[in-house]
Amino acid sequence: MKKNPRTAIAQLPTPSDREQEAITEAKVRTVARRPRLAVRMVQGEECAQMSPNHADAVGWTMRALDTLGTSSSDFVCKEIDRLGSALNVGIKADQGTINAALAVLDGQRPQNEIEAQLLIQMAATHAYAMDLLGRSKRSEFLDHLEAFAKLANRLLRTYAMQCDTLTSLCRSRHRGRVVHPRPRQTG
Repeated sequence: MKKNPRTAIAQLPTPSDREQEAITEAKVRTVARRPRLAVRMVQGEECAQMSPNHADAVGWTMRALDTLGTSSSDFVCKEIDRLGSALNVGIKADQGTINAALAVLDGQRPQNEIEAQLLIQMAATHAYAMDLLGRSKRSEFLDHLEAFAKLANRLLRTYAMQCDTLTSLCRSRHRGRVVHPRPRQTG
């Protein structure tokens, strides 16, 4: 006999006063956060297509421009398309996957196209690394486990380097333009 999930939850103890306080604080912080940019996936004639997730297309476009730190609609279209491709969002559209990556971008609020591209790389790197970690855990053969784990490890190290690069970009006094280090003087 299966138990009703609602009955099972009703049998759980109520949260402690400290837990209830933490829940209230979490609700306040969550409501205070700005909503993240999201897309709606629709089935086109040949493939899935992304479109605004609400009726205000102009407002959504302004949010997309802001989310990617640009004034170029072409940049937004191409980079969101590249992100979808990297995350393998296709005909069997996974709206949650692309929206999770867009939440990363919107949460970081890149100041320019370079920062946006780095954040897009980071979102894709993270997603792929996590997928490979899951595959390694589900592997039935040692050689598959080792291969998936090795690739995941490389991607996680790449992600850490991307985080360092982003931190350097954000701390730079020259934010908004790429700064190339001077060549070392020899001799």
